[in-house]
Amino acid sequence: MTPWVYFWLAAAIFVVSVLKLRAHQRRVAIQTMAARRGFTYLGKTLSHSLTLVGTPFERITAVWNAIDGQLHGVRIVVFDCRVGQGKGSWLRTVIAAQTNENPFETPNFDHSFTLERSGSWAVHYRPRQTSLLPPGLTPVSEVDSILDSLRPLWPSR
Repeated sequence: MTPWVYFWLAAAIFVVSVLKLRAHQRRVAIQTMAARRGFTYLGKTLSHSLTLVGTPFERITAVWNAIDGQLHGVRIVVFDCRVGQGKGSWLRTVIAAQTNENPFETPNFDHSFTLERSGSWAVHYRPRQTSLLPPGLTPVSEVDSILDSLRPLWPSR
């Protein structure tokens, strides 16, 4: 094999290693946040009570870093996901609250997010957009801030 083959092989191994390390660091950060808030880390599983019908996420192809818990008496589910397959797929972090109201409408509301309803769930996420660098997953620190800013509501029954 030529030196170039070794170079490209080493570069590919480096890139894969960096991506795996970043995924591990994100998983640990989400597990830490979940434990601090008293949430349950579900990993690659979503609760069956979460409905996503009518949102872009009814066709998710992968879920990871899912957490589930109560905040101000309202059930909250947060997860990372992939929508679609191949080059047309996109990644997002979704924050869902089981309430008929909008707990995300706060004075510091980030208008780059959108809110959709699915049954008794308010689904909060950054919409898909065409750009050179799409937004992808929401940083864990930002998810934590969003959860901190949720306004108290009565849970829907």
